[in-house]
Amino acid sequence: MRVLVLAFLAASATGIELVQTPHGLRPNSCVREIPSGTYVEALPDGGLRNTYPNGSTHTFGPCLDAERLNTTIWANWPAMAWGSSSQQQTYFSATYVVPGFPVRHTKGQQQTIHIWIGTEAAAQRDIMQPVLTWNIEQPNDWCIWSWMMIPGGQSQHTGRSCGLRQGDHVQGLIQLDNRCGSNCYYISAKSGSKTQAVQYKGIMGTEIRAVTAVEVWGAEKGDHCGTLPRSEVVFTGLNAQPAQSFSPGTGSPWDASECGWHNRIEGTTWRTGPGGIVV
Repeated sequence: MRVLVLAFLAASATGIELVQTPHGLRPNSCVREIPSGTYVEALPDGGLRNTYPNGSTHTFGPCLDAERLNTTIWANWPAMAWGSSSQQQTYFSATYVVPGFPVRHTKGQQQTIHIWIGTEAAAQRDIMQPVLTWNIEQPNDWCIWSWMMIPGGQSQHTGRSCGLRQGDHVQGLIQLDNRCGSNCYYISAKSGSKTQAVQYKGIMGTEIRAVTAVEVWGAEKGDHCGTLPRSEVVFTGLNAQPAQSFSPGTGSPWDASECGWHNRIEGTTWRTGPGGIVV
């Protein structure tokens, strides 16, 4: 199976083989693909139980490599915005407008762009993300998939649906779903007839932070600006419950303003992008 985005990187100082995900570098042994429609339940011992669309189940223990790593190494988030509420997020949606491809392509660096909305718990040990992705291994496509990081160290993602082009629309949705119990969420990335979705029941406290982000990997010799999309990233119809406002955040570990990008909220629209083409 061809793997998109999960490019292998150098091992960490602990000797753990790491891969790129939309929530940072994670141990390869902790990352797996699941079918769209899977129900994922976090377990008290740090493991998880997957119930697949065909009714079969599989239980996984905690990911020991994640415990050895003892951190989440976050990726480059050069542009982001944060919601103002610190109460449980019950609903978060937005429509992403697919931007242009990056200014420069650096195949040797496994260049990748992730664009997403997300929610996370106070401890920042879990996150849910409907994601729009571009990757150098499939340079003429944008793809959608849904991701989650689970407190026991596991990261799971659906398969991907590709073939999206600049100007297409993606509906990202994270919604509290009482059909599967308390603190259970439905996570979906949808574009036209393409949908990648999962249900996730967590146990590590409620989701209290809403965030939008442009995340990039694979800068060549410090060329951060070349990794960014060629055109503006636009999220329309930002809708979070409880009702809240969004404010632009400072990028980490570098900010897209270094590349001449703006980052602003206009009502329920988040816009971030170049003032002109970077060449």
